[in-house]
Amino acid sequence: MPTAIRPRLRAVLLGTLLIPLNAYFVIQVEVVYASMQATNLSLFYNVIGSLTAVVAINAVVRRLAPRQALTTAEVRVIGVMLTVATALFGVDMLQIFVGLLPHAHQFATPENRWEQLFLMHLPPWLVVHDRAALDDLYRGYSSLAAPGHWAAWSRPLLVWGCFLAGLLAFCAGVAALLRRPWAEHERLTFPIIALPLALTEPGRMLWRDGLFWCGFLLATAINLSRALHTWIPSFPEIRQKWDAAAAFTAPPWNGVGWTPLSFYPFAIGLGYLMPLELSFSCWLFYLLWKVQLVVRAAIGLGPLEGAWIGAQGHGAWIGLGLMALFTTRRELLRTLRAALRGSDDGSEAMSPRTAWLAMGLGLLAMAGIGHRAGFATPAIGGWLAIYAVIVVCIARMRAELGPPSCDLPRGSPDRMMVAFLGPEAFGPRNLSLFYLLDWLTYSYRAHPVGHQIESFQIGQRSGLDLRRLTAILAWSMLVAYVAWCWLALDAVYRFGFNARIRSYLDDAANQNWTELATVLQGKVGANQAYIRQFLSGLAVIVSLVLVRQRFVFFPIHPVGYAVNGNWTLSHLWFSLFLAWLLKSTLVKAGGLRAYRRGLPLCFGLMLGDCLVGGGLCLLSTFWDAPVRGFFP
Repeated sequence: MPTAIRPRLRAVLLGTLLIPLNAYFVIQVEVVYASMQATNLSLFYNVIGSLTAVVAINAVVRRLAPRQALTTAEVRVIGVMLTVATALFGVDMLQIFVGLLPHAHQFATPENRWEQLFLMHLPPWLVVHDRAALDDLYRGYSSLAAPGHWAAWSRPLLVWGCFLAGLLAFCAGVAALLRRPWAEHERLTFPIIALPLALTEPGRMLWRDGLFWCGFLLATAINLSRALHTWIPSFPEIRQKWDAAAAFTAPPWNGVGWTPLSFYPFAIGLGYLMPLELSFSCWLFYLLWKVQLVVRAAIGLGPLEGAWIGAQGHGAWIGLGLMALFTTRRELLRTLRAALRGSDDGSEAMSPRTAWLAMGLGLLAMAGIGHRAGFATPAIGGWLAIYAVIVVCIARMRAELGPPSCDLPRGSPDRMMVAFLGPEAFGPRNLSLFYLLDWLTYSYRAHPVGHQIESFQIGQRSGLDLRRLTAILAWSMLVAYVAWCWLALDAVYRFGFNARIRSYLDDAANQNWTELATVLQGKVGANQAYIRQFLSGLAVIVSLVLVRQRFVFFPIHPVGYAVNGNWTLSHLWFSLFLAWLLKSTLVKAGGLRAYRRGLPLCFGLMLGDCLVGGGLCLLSTFWDAPVRGFFP
């Protein structure tokens, strides 16, 4: 067995320095100017841009001073450090967090009755309530360093940091236990890591391929035309999106609703990396969702319960998570026995005992903070159990099929429990605390577990010491949390939520607390329509999994049903159709060789969007002339 590679300290230091720079990048593009929210995608554009810059500079260093150049493994360590850090910066993680904590106290009025409904149930050490700090946060033209501001935030940030540490420990334990059975026993391919591996491959073969440059130049042309059209409206833009719903105006056909036909270069590239059955299932199920909407309109059933695809999506995700645990049960039991015996072969990111302890202690830390906040034990216990299943579901989706986004709008464990049992079963305090956790459950698109398990797989593919890599990732997430809290809060104090901040983060917080007030004032029991649709989504997933186990070549994949019909995939479904069409045509014509020949083209499409599209958005922030990003 070859000796595992231990990256030198300078690689870790370089990654540490790049984390605050990437935090600043994301804040400027996604929070201050809201040019795009592309951290809701599975592959982070800022990481690809930073990794490309490191590879380019390292190539120059290798030519001038070969001994000082970073090795391939060290460059990849920098990449995974930035990836797990950006997972915390994402739209559905700490971005929501910044707007959620102060909003309730800032906007409580006698008219909305928030003070009587739920403010007394929010512990003061978990939210921001200092009036002067709140006024400056929303007015802007201030700083986090101004007197009283840091004091108002320090205690909530410390407590939530401990809560987040427990979550990340649990996720790391899940990733460490499941990587080997999924990668080595089931041969899952982890499609999303293909581009980072290709960018850092020794020999730089990708950069010498003509098809790669064709894809890169095509994506560049689209991004430049969009930027120039924004700055100079008379300049023609290469159009990328149409709404097919405009062709359906009469009932029941108008029940189809918003149906975008969009093509995005990066999405075509990602779709090409996905297995054919998933890309096929994504666009097929999207069209089936639309057929369902038309049929419901025709027979008078009304809209689906919940956001976008509704409760069917919630049931589908729970079904996927449970089936993933069921199919891996023997391996999990083996690791549990190994943990009890203390056996360890030293090849994984954590020993079995450490992984199980990380999961148990992580959940215990989250439950302890929740109990101290006022949660009833059954309420926080049920929330954590459902959340754990969702975590496994996300890890499985990314490891097996690599969808462009893992999006479950408003699919929090508490909304599932309340729909089944009714709000009266939990009471105002538990309900209020549930909504305080909404920054962890807003839509899951930037959830860290997928990036953790992919980082372990990159480490294994690169021959890295996975134990050392685990410690490096933990350090990266600590640096990311500190850097984000300081830089993001300082940016909001400078620009102001009510003044120049253009993101929707405060709107999302308002939606959250307004929904809670509505729930607390309603006197309803279990939501029967939600339950029916949830169980139907669960049944579809279980049926599809059982059919695929019996018929190996069954072309429809259950993940296509689960990930579809939401905001992100609504934008991407047509791009996935184009990717499926390209890949299936090449495979039928030339087999595996033709597929591999098409990879550089798709890598070029993805890199062109990330480098040129992301770069133009960042550049425009310095000019104070925002441009539309490569993804809405």
